[in-house]
Amino acid sequence: MSKVLPHIPRLQPHDGPLSLRIIHGAKGDRGMSKTLQNPDLPPGAIVETYDDGCALRNDGVRLTPAAQNPWYVLATVAGEQTGTSIPEIDHGLRARNCRFWNGWMCQDLDLAARAEIAERMGLQPGDLAPLSEDEMKAVRQRFTAAFSDSEPEDVMPNWSDVVDFQQTYFPSIVVLGKCHFNRRAVFQETHFAGTAYFRDAHFTEDANFREVHFAGSADFLKAHFTRSAGFQEVHFAGHAVFQKVHFAGHAVFQESHFTDFASFLNAHFADPADFKAAHFAKVADFKAAHFATVADFQEAHFAGPAIFREARFDLYANFSDGGFSSETMFERTDFKGRVPKFFHRQMHQATSFTDDPTLWPQVTKDNAKDGKRAYTRLRQIAAEAHNPDLEHFFLRQEMRCKKQLAEPFDRAWFWLYWKLSDYGNSLARPTLWLLVAWLVPGLLFLFAYASEIIDGTSTLSPLSPFGLSFANLFSFLGLNRLFFGEVIKEFGFWLSLLAGMQTVAGVILLFFLGLGLRNRFRLK
Repeated sequence: MSKVLPHIPRLQPHDGPLSLRIIHGAKGDRGMSKTLQNPDLPPGAIVETYDDGCALRNDGVRLTPAAQNPWYVLATVAGEQTGTSIPEIDHGLRARNCRFWNGWMCQDLDLAARAEIAERMGLQPGDLAPLSEDEMKAVRQRFTAAFSDSEPEDVMPNWSDVVDFQQTYFPSIVVLGKCHFNRRAVFQETHFAGTAYFRDAHFTEDANFREVHFAGSADFLKAHFTRSAGFQEVHFAGHAVFQKVHFAGHAVFQESHFTDFASFLNAHFADPADFKAAHFAKVADFKAAHFATVADFQEAHFAGPAIFREARFDLYANFSDGGFSSETMFERTDFKGRVPKFFHRQMHQATSFTDDPTLWPQVTKDNAKDGKRAYTRLRQIAAEAHNPDLEHFFLRQEMRCKKQLAEPFDRAWFWLYWKLSDYGNSLARPTLWLLVAWLVPGLLFLFAYASEIIDGTSTLSPLSPFGLSFANLFSFLGLNRLFFGEVIKEFGFWLSLLAGMQTVAGVILLFFLGLGLRNRFRLK
């Protein structure tokens, strides 16, 4: 006999156009098709429950109740939680259950290995020691009560086997915080109807959460994944908390849906992080996250604010395709590996990037070509956001790439453009060079007329050479002809050459000064 959830109409495969088929091909591991009972619900949502505790997912997968799973029985030897949320967790009960679980799972570990894992999980080495005889008695009693038709030894899981929670239905809160998984953990196609609490959990082997449905909060705070963590096509209906999680292996969140707040604050991704085609409906917080290798956000969509403030991308980040539909923050984000890619991505106008050049890759011949294309796109994004300061910053970065790609002759001109004006951005550089262009020729003029000034045979005073230098530097003012016409007529070849070069330098430096003023004060 079955019980149908009152708010969800059951649809049969033959119901015609209301059925929606999902084909699992190259991305799936079963190569089969599924039919959604209700196309308005996620594949993992429960559409029907049965009197025996089983449940039917929207994609047609029949789930076994947790009470019939030997691993769940092992995880609840001291009793099941009665609360419905994280604040209601009985942590005394959690610690007792954790002791039974860890003592069972760590039977093959030596003292050094236990001490290392215990330190990482915030436990004492004794918490991972093999179970005592009294503890084993409690385990047998729990399995006898759960499986009255079998001997406990026949149903108790082997500590060396895969931890198999595949296609399991958890009707209430699940607490596996500070639990050590010494073998591969499989939660594929599982449904968590309540909160899933995995804080400080430790996964030594691969962890498979593919196609899991979290109807409540999913809390993995400070969890540790030593190998791959597979969260492909997962639906997070509540808060998804991955704060301070350490992903030592490949972390895969392809095509997962986060319908509520998702936090990866201070998370560490030591291997590639794959968020391709993921969907974030609300706030996605990656503040201070560390991506040690590849971070793939291609086709990912952020409907709410996306926070990458102070995040680190050591190697490569790809945000191409997809879109940001709300405020996006990359302030003080470290992109020192490679220039991130944002090709064909929809950007929100309230998008901010850091303009600290020390947080962007050093331009070399090896990365200049790709960097130029990426900076061109970033400059376009800044222009579309009407952020002229940021737009000019990316222009300067683009010019640095062009300098590396240019031929030697052209490169010299790029170098001069940078040296004299920081690619048209600096006020200090052209001002300083104008000061040099005035002072050095002034000293040379003083040296040239020194003897005449000392003898008193020259009409020039000791300060006049510097006035002459100023007049030559800004010759368009006409001061050189007005005050030093007779002196200039007596110039020899070298002094005439010096005056001519000074006049040309003055024009160029004044141009760069004006360009800096225009860019600094956003003049059009």
